[in-house]
Amino acid sequence: MTEGSLDRRAGRGALWSLGGYGGGQAIRMASNLVLTRLLVPEHFGIMLVVNTAILGVQLFTEVGIGHSIVQNRRGDEPDFLRTAWTLQVIRGLFLWGALCALAVPIAGFYGDDQLRSLLPVAGLTALFQGLNSTRIAGYRRRLRLKALTVLQLGEQGLAALVMIAWAAFEPSVWALVAGGVVASFVVMALSHLVLEGPRDGFRFEGAATRELVRFGRWIFLSTSVLFVVNYADRLIVSKLVSLDVAGVYGIAVMIAAVPTAALGAFATNVAFPLFSQIEQRGEGLPRAFRRVRAPVNAVAGWAISGLLVGGPVAVKLLWTEPYWDAGWMVQLLAAGVWPGVILVASNNAGLLARGHSRLTAASSAAKLGGMLIAVPAGYGLLGLPGLILGFALSEVCRYAVSTWAAVHYGLRDWASDLALTARIAATALVGHLGVGVLEAAGSPVAVSAAAVLAFVTAAWAPLLLPIARRLADGRSPFEALEEPA
Repeated sequence: MTEGSLDRRAGRGALWSLGGYGGGQAIRMASNLVLTRLLVPEHFGIMLVVNTAILGVQLFTEVGIGHSIVQNRRGDEPDFLRTAWTLQVIRGLFLWGALCALAVPIAGFYGDDQLRSLLPVAGLTALFQGLNSTRIAGYRRRLRLKALTVLQLGEQGLAALVMIAWAAFEPSVWALVAGGVVASFVVMALSHLVLEGPRDGFRFEGAATRELVRFGRWIFLSTSVLFVVNYADRLIVSKLVSLDVAGVYGIAVMIAAVPTAALGAFATNVAFPLFSQIEQRGEGLPRAFRRVRAPVNAVAGWAISGLLVGGPVAVKLLWTEPYWDAGWMVQLLAAGVWPGVILVASNNAGLLARGHSRLTAASSAAKLGGMLIAVPAGYGLLGLPGLILGFALSEVCRYAVSTWAAVHYGLRDWASDLALTARIAATALVGHLGVGVLEAAGSPVAVSAAAVLAFVTAAWAPLLLPIARRLADGRSPFEALEEPA
């Protein structure tokens, strides 16, 4: 494969990944704006508990099957794929059974009997995901992201239509459950019927099983810790405050997660497969690591600055008054998203490509240690704002360990991280003062929102314009990915 070929494939992959994510977020945001006018905050609070419980069970049993298919040299062999699919199906059945068993104790813990029936039904999404074809991971391995993006957008669009139609007919939390279950079933069926690749079937090959387990054991530890450090806030907030407030917090999490999920999609769908190919061929991964990170982190820094400056303005512009407290929550959440999630995402992609999955677990464990100190102290001093701030501050611990590991294995990029962080801080400080002036002058919310967008974009223009020029010229935002290190 030529250098230009890999460069173009990486560029196309990035555009499909981020474009698909942007389309998905547009669908999700539009449906959420409609649903918040059909349902009450309590419904979103209940669904926050349901989704977090499902995600928790998934992460506590994650063994990195999809990652193994992408990273392993045997990732195209039928016996390896069928062994992976067999393990994946067994895991899906276990997940659904676990959620059924946990429904009663979770309902008792949160004092809401609806959870007894909601969790087993919503848990069907985990069962259907376990039945997904391994062709999905195969497409990701080869950076064939167009079909996966169309599938993803179709899933989100179908879920939105089902939720809105159900909520219009019967406003209840069941509308939110129905959308996810129907969409996950359709995606499972289409992954077998539409995508190309070896047919899935039941198979246990000893060598393949050992390789999957060897690679996945650290993924298992990492994601188990990851659930605690990334999602425990949802469960804690839902227990400490009313479900109405938890529903508002869920809206804030959704907004703050926009750049997080975008970078997560990029790291999984583009950076990790790309780095794995370069590493397998013994080429210049450190140089490619820096080249890929530069434009991606610049765009992410612009997005985080926007949330820090304009979070409350955006919430007041788009949501009704019962949800306005989500604005200040977004700002606190965004402060932690930058170091602990966005900068770490590309670090982890590089470390996984080199086979060091244990180090992703170590960085998550570091955040857990920070949480044990910062979260109780923050809640004791400031209540809910302090609790959220404690989670944000603990992200620095995760970033510190992740960066040490990346530097140790030759993936050095901490200087650019420091420069981007300084730009974010300066933009946020000046922007916050400007928003205060506009509010004091009685500026309409729409005017304030436009001013925030213009200011933040101008502050980041020196880094964004070169990327825009490359894309306008039909070039990849990444260059010379296969140069010698």
